[in-house]
Amino acid sequence: MVALRLVGSLLFAFIFLAAGFNTLANYDASLAMTAKKMAPLRLPAQLVTASFVVSIALKVLGGVLLVVGAFNPVLRKVGAYTLILFLLPVTVVIHDFWNLEEGPAKQAESAQFFKNVALLGALICFIADTHTHSGKNQETSKREERATGGRKNVKKID
Repeated sequence: MVALRLVGSLLFAFIFLAAGFNTLANYDASLAMTAKKMAPLRLPAQLVTASFVVSIALKVLGGVLLVVGAFNPVLRKVGAYTLILFLLPVTVVIHDFWNLEEGPAKQAESAQFFKNVALLGALICFIADTHTHSGKNQETSKREERATGGRKNVKKID
């Protein structure tokens, strides 16, 4: 089960890690595009740059935490929350397809918007997953521990 969780986490996190490193590699062009998309918000340039840098950090950190979280459910949830914190504003501000005229640009932004909505749904599933790295359900484990007074391998007689 841990191997499957690791493979799934790697595959899922790859989109965020690749995007984060690609943004770093193309820093100036990516910042210019972000500034253009954020222009209607009329924010100071320093705030736009700061939010851009934070978005890179959230992508990379969240992706890494999801991968490491294959072995630690707390880190998995922190990674998921980190990526949600990244995705919510980016999805609404950067992929605002409703403000574009019909055409290829609107279709591309619409696809990105709905891809992000799907990613948000998957991240919510990461948070809702109550299974530990051992594959046992955390609530079941807690009930068993309370019922046995914390002793292991106690058989319950009905």
